Amino acid sequence: MSVSLSFDDFVQVLRPFMMGFYRNRELEQAFGILDRDHSGSIHIDELNVFLPIINQYATGDTLKSYVRKVYSNIENSLTYDEFRTLILRGIGRDILCNNI
Repeated sequence: MSVSLSFDDFVQVLRPFMMGFYRNRELEQAFGILDRDHSGSIHIDELNVFLPIINQYATGDTLKSYVRKVYSNIENSLTYDEFRTLILRGIGRDILCNNI
C-alpha cells in the first residue's frame, strides 16, 4: 500500500507519533490524514510510511508485531482509540530505540 503525504501533513502526523503526546486536536488531525478513505480506521500498512525515517531497520512485520502485543485480536486496521493508545504508549520512541 502506497501512501504519499505533503510535507505539512507528514510533519503533522509524525509529531505526535514521535513525541508520544499531543496538543488539542493534533492527534485527531493526524488520524484524519491517515484515514484516507474516511472509514474511521487506518490500515497498519499506512503507518509503515514512517518506519524508514524513524528506524531504517524496522519493518512492516515489526510494526505489526508491536501492534499485536498491545492488541492481540487486531487484524490490519486501527480505530482512533487504538491509534491513540499506541501513541500514548510511545510507539514512535519504541521503534526509534528498537524496543519493539
